[in-house]
Amino acid sequence: MSHYETLGVETDADELEVRAAFKSLARRHHPDLGAAMSTEDRKVSDDQMRRINAAWHVLSDPDRRRHYDRSLGRVESRNFVRRIDDSPFVPYDDGTDDGTDVEAEALDDWRYETDIGDPRTSPHRGFLMIPIVLSAVSVAVGLLWMISDIQALLSVAVVCGALSLASFVATPILAMSKAVRYEGSDRGPGQQ
Repeated sequence: MSHYETLGVETDADELEVRAAFKSLARRHHPDLGAAMSTEDRKVSDDQMRRINAAWHVLSDPDRRRHYDRSLGRVESRNFVRRIDDSPFVPYDDGTDDGTDVEAEALDDWRYETDIGDPRTSPHRGFLMIPIVLSAVSVAVGLLWMISDIQALLSVAVVCGALSLASFVATPILAMSKAVRYEGSDRGPGQQ
């Protein structure tokens, strides 16, 4: 007897039909529900419930059900709705079916270039360390102020914190201004 026959459902039953059949049979055959059953009836009911639970265990899980269907030599005929997360991820579609569109490939070449910036536009490493050092000094002086209760240390901590924030903002602005300056120098006369 197959799991489908045990639950009394067709082989192409969907998940809701399988669940409804299982619940109905479980309510009818569960041995704990028949308090006035004889020992023999309880044993029969217990055996039926074991088969029902085994069928539910297999048919309630899509992977186990698929494997079970294959073991029966049955080709899947169920038409499941394909969920969005089942479809393969396609990061970019250039609109060509065979990939022979040379213009599209040429326009797409920039995607595969390395992402290394112009070294002339990056700020000096020492300048990049200023916000980090100022933040560390601000925290250290603030902790020292909490321990010693010297008011001048609080002022130093606040000033270092403000300078740290200002340098965090100034770093990308400096990089952008250098990029504009060098980008303009790379162009020849009449190019814009």
